Amino acid sequence: MEKIVITGTNGFVGSALAIKLLKSGYEVTCLVRTGSSVDLIDNKLNICYIDYNKLEEIKSVLQGKDILIHAAALTRAQRWESFQKVNIDLTETLLIICNESSIKQFIFISSQAAAGSALNEHTGKKEE
Repeated sequence: MEKIVITGTNGFVGSALAIKLLKSGYEVTCLVRTGSSVDLIDNKLNICYIDYNKLEEIKSVLQGKDILIHAAALTRAQRWESFQKVNIDLTETLLIICNESSIKQFIFISSQAAAGSALNEHTGKKEE
């Protein structure tokens, strides 16, 4: 049985995916930022609270696992730096850690929010 770790499992996509994988027979570990709500996470799932700024915590959780599915993202923020820290820097950090660990596969999941709002719902271009 493959061991899967999923980031962002307190979100809609991550929680639904975690439940589906658990029902399919995978061993699933759900990573959730310390202090985040876990209302969407099924109580049958293994929840691991983590501080993504602590690399040793991440490395410890990934030890002996096969797959990392990265579904964590920030969709709303006051400042660009917050987006960069979560959506770019964290992704890069996870890729580096996976490359140095037992992880065989890294799966990145984005969301529609990554594209932002269309300027014009019909063309996607700014009206003149």
